[in-house]
Amino acid sequence: MRLLLAIDQHGSVSRAGGVVGLSQPASSNALARLRTSLDDPLFLRTRDGMIPTPYCAKILPIVRANLAGIENALQQPDDFVAHSSSETFRLSLSDLGEMMFLPSLAHHMSQIAPNLRMHNIAAARQNLHNALQQRQCDIAIGILNTAGNGLNSTTLFHETYRAIIGRDVDPRKYQTLRDAPITLTAPSATYANDIEDELSKKGLANNIVLRLRHFGALPQLLNQMDVVAIVPSQYAQSLKNQQQAQILPIPVPLGEHEVKMIWHQITDSDPAITWFRQQILDVFGEPRVV
Repeated sequence: MRLLLAIDQHGSVSRAGGVVGLSQPASSNALARLRTSLDDPLFLRTRDGMIPTPYCAKILPIVRANLAGIENALQQPDDFVAHSSSETFRLSLSDLGEMMFLPSLAHHMSQIAPNLRMHNIAAARQNLHNALQQRQCDIAIGILNTAGNGLNSTTLFHETYRAIIGRDVDPRKYQTLRDAPITLTAPSATYANDIEDELSKKGLANNIVLRLRHFGALPQLLNQMDVVAIVPSQYAQSLKNQQQAQILPIPVPLGEHEVKMIWHQITDSDPAITWFRQQILDVFGEPRVV
């Protein structure tokens, strides 16, 4: 059943086998046995990968829900001891989230539980519900939509957006965003918020001259081009503190957004994940001055 779910997720028998710890021959044999037992091809091979048959598509949600329940029921109820545990926690953060959240959280964790590990999975927004439900990641942090059965969330803090320019640009040049060539960064992973639609509603769509998928190139870009980037205020302040950018004193009409911590309810009985959520609240849950 785990192989069945993995084939549906990855579209490949070999990749699915790697996920569940089976070799290529063992994966093919297991799929053959499933096909015989269930009297259905289950998956059809296409140029885009393996796709489920109508029967398989019907049973997949049922298998997924029941398998998650079985795995959760079989977990040992032992208490979690952080300082001696070597547990691995899987976060979902965008590249900006990784820059802004991971250093502080990793430092905090190293002080109280040095043997613990953290991995950033960076699930795309449209796949986040499945990633949390299937335990590909334990917790997501960002400006996120919490729609989806079984998802729980709590607000860590509120975020706004600021306009920034390169360190050598004269800030008097731009009095409003209507005067500015705008750069947006909108990665597909969890921290991204679709701000382009909001700017379009304000009549600023034609001002957008550059769209980036990642924040890593932004500091260098700002100091090579005369553009205005719209970014979360904490990131703007970080670049200003590093003398990589200036913050413009002009309003950005995007309102205030909740930065949330999101998890699936199947982890509510997991003492390790419960402890990890509390550490995130301890590090990021207090009001922060920008």
